[in-house]
Amino acid sequence: LKKAMAALKTSDGYRLRPNNFNNIEALFLTLAKGTKSGLTALKRVLENCDDPDQPTKFCRTVFINAKVLKKNRIPPGPIQAFVDKGRKVAEKYDMRGWPEWYDGVPADQAVGPLRVSALGNLTVELPGRGYIMHKDWEWQKVRDLFAVLICSHLDRRALTSDEIGLLLWPEFSRRQVVNNFHVCMTRLKHAIGKDHVRHQAGTYGLNDVWIDAEHLQELMRDAEGLLSSGIIHGAEKKLNCLIDLHRGGFLEDVFVPWVETRRQIIAGLFRQALFMRGGIAIRKLQFEKAEQLGKRLLAIDPLDEESHRFLIHCYIQAGNKAKALAQRDRLL
Repeated sequence: LKKAMAALKTSDGYRLRPNNFNNIEALFLTLAKGTKSGLTALKRVLENCDDPDQPTKFCRTVFINAKVLKKNRIPPGPIQAFVDKGRKVAEKYDMRGWPEWYDGVPADQAVGPLRVSALGNLTVELPGRGYIMHKDWEWQKVRDLFAVLICSHLDRRALTSDEIGLLLWPEFSRRQVVNNFHVCMTRLKHAIGKDHVRHQAGTYGLNDVWIDAEHLQELMRDAEGLLSSGIIHGAEKKLNCLIDLHRGGFLEDVFVPWVETRRQIIAGLFRQALFMRGGIAIRKLQFEKAEQLGKRLLAIDPLDEESHRFLIHCYIQAGNKAKALAQRDRLL
């Protein structure tokens, strides 16, 4: 128990990190044996997990292990606290299907969309079955095929096998392309489930999926509409969700040229969101928040003149002439 807690503790308290979930499992196993000190320690960890690094994995861990606690006759009060924490995170990230899990739906009966995280490294979660592991793809080209379908889904268009083949095997003959395409498509259906691949009128696309990059685009449209209508608080909430959702560039671990266009679009939306949220912060006289957002913009591109000018404007509005002049000197 002490070893697990030491791995979870950071300089600013207890935090969940991607490599901490094995230690969380160790804590739950300790709790299953009735260690009250472990229950108290885990409660402290959960109190600091309103924004875990991997919300889906966090929710799944809480759900599974809450059942372990119940099976081993841990008092219902702590179990309900864990379930409430998982539901809170699920609702914050609009994780459809998860609240029903916490209401007692068995995992093997759970239904919901295929959940795709395309911001940062590509991760895929099957409803009721967990994450697709690297070995489940079998071939890199199967994973690349899935990336093609993600991009086409975001573009709201289906692709023919010839269009997909031109992207994945531009140097191959048509016969080779046809053979490779059908092999990869079969393996993709096996990996993600055939119900999540749509084949209609000679074209292919994704079916019943939730993609974080698509949700990001929806949040931006909502924020722009609210802001243009003068609903500042509503726009602020949407932009906060968007900024929290953005955990990296689009498909960072997919190294193919045809991803670059969509990658630039997503990066542009995130940059725009930071400017919009920063503008709201200045209007609400939240100058410290605006400064943080301006520095985040410069971290993306230190040579971005517009970001420098935003920070200068922020400092002027805050009445900090010294910082404004210093920022101007950096720009010049």
